[in-house]
Amino acid sequence: MVSNFDWDAGDYLVCPKCGKEQRCGCEICHSCGEKMVKRPYSPISIPQGDTYPETQRYEAKTGKEIEKKVEHFFERDEISLFESIISSTSPANFSIVLTFLGLAVLLVSFVEASRVIADIVGKGFAIGSISGQIRELGFYVAGVLYPNSVRLLLASGFLFIGFASAPRNFRVLAVWREASRIFSAMFGIIAIFFLVSFILVAIPFGQVSLIARNLIPSLKFSLPVLLFSCIGVAFASFGFFVMRGRD
Repeated sequence: MVSNFDWDAGDYLVCPKCGKEQRCGCEICHSCGEKMVKRPYSPISIPQGDTYPETQRYEAKTGKEIEKKVEHFFERDEISLFESIISSTSPANFSIVLTFLGLAVLLVSFVEASRVIADIVGKGFAIGSISGQIRELGFYVAGVLYPNSVRLLLASGFLFIGFASAPRNFRVLAVWREASRIFSAMFGIIAIFFLVSFILVAIPFGQVSLIARNLIPSLKFSLPVLLFSCIGVAFASFGFFVMRGRD
């Protein structure tokens, strides 16, 4: 429907609901379907004591009100986004992230250990007395474990916390129990290797080749690292063992 008011008089139509102007002459708002109302053209804001109460919503079209509405819209949008992120963060997601992070660090440790073993095999083994060979074996084992001590501690820690923080419905799964058993055995074996290397390197007798001695730093630095790593990895192994029987 088209209205028949005089355009030359400077009149125009305003929607009382959304404040939208229409100069097509239609009496119905194209946006919300409300009936348009006529008001005289004025380049300034609506004065006090307006005689057109049905057009008060038009005041929301002023620049400051629009700016406030835009700021409120984006602020509300950001809050909604933040709330959605928080709501998506659950114990299951936290457990999965830590588990995959631990597996990644463990994989890097195994790759680095394989590289060190290949390097040791390429250099060959020195032949000496039995006591010297036993102690040298300890240096070779320490040479593999010492560079990966921090990685193995991080991997065992991430995996243990990831499994311990898993929701209850995860812990009743057979695959969760089986993985706990595997990690318990694996970290237990690694802890034994740390302990054996610590004991063999610490014994005061037996000649060791220069090649074996150069695999690890000075004993005053390497022995505490080997012992601390043994305790940390053994703790993770025991933790996985205990978790197997937990509901």
